[in-house]
Amino acid sequence: MDFKYQSPFIGRTEKPVIISHEHREIGQIKRYFKNTSSTTRYDVNMTIEEFQTGDIYRIDQTGFKLTRGAEWQVFKNDQPIGHIKTPEGIFKTDQIDISIEGQPEITFKAKLFGSVKIIGNQQTDIGFTKSPAGLKRVYEGQIDEAYLNIPLILFYSLVHTFWCAFD
Repeated sequence: MDFKYQSPFIGRTEKPVIISHEHREIGQIKRYFKNTSSTTRYDVNMTIEEFQTGDIYRIDQTGFKLTRGAEWQVFKNDQPIGHIKTPEGIFKTDQIDISIEGQPEITFKAKLFGSVKIIGNQQTDIGFTKSPAGLKRVYEGQIDEAYLNIPLILFYSLVHTFWCAFD
């Protein structure tokens, strides 16, 4: 499955991003900030609304330390359904490991030149995402649909979480 979305140009905005897939609006992602840090990559939190069902997802950053990485908790309608974390170690912060109930674990791992591999729980490549060249913040990629057992808007928000934390 191909995916593509445009992120706000300014990182510290709380303006919602409407996500469309195959010419249909599927939901919105709204970033919010808990801290007043000027470094937005250390404060990545999202509220996500799925338009069809009305479900509200939330990705809350629960911690960040250079040597221990970052952690997030994922909620659906205020109930925990998963977590996201970066590996421990100062040189391993360019990836996130994602565990969502009912979904195989996946990893987003940065490569050179703005490309990111999406890796399945069998350590096989199941897709990729890449960052924009230039000023436009359009992110795109592909993922094997067999690994997509979660709502599309939640998948897009996981991609957005990665890019907000590492771009």
